[in-house]
Amino acid sequence: MLNFTKEERLVLVFFVGCFLLGSVTVFFKKREIPRYPLKRTLLSETTREDGRININKAGFDELVRLKGIGRMTAIRIMDYRKNSGPFFYKEDLMKIKGIGRGKFDRIKDRVVIK
Repeated sequence: MLNFTKEERLVLVFFVGCFLLGSVTVFFKKREIPRYPLKRTLLSETTREDGRININKAGFDELVRLKGIGRMTAIRIMDYRKNSGPFFYKEDLMKIKGIGRGKFDRIKDRVVIK
């Protein structure tokens, strides 16, 4: 049924190999953590005198200082702001993957919406 010549089989193996290599490359590229330049901001821009962080302006450094907010969650918060705009309510933080009711309750008094 599939009577390929030796050359045709070699070409087919080559194309299948290229496809698999490309698929593996795309898979691992999607898993890579996006690189954000560390945003150095003035303390008054993102952190109030009482120590609360403006969640709409905070950079990566400020976000990871919040208890329970790790590197990936900070990146997800910044991605949310970039794609969906600013947060209007503190509760909007629970739309972020990795922030449930418990984590929100721990950080809600440390953030402010401006």
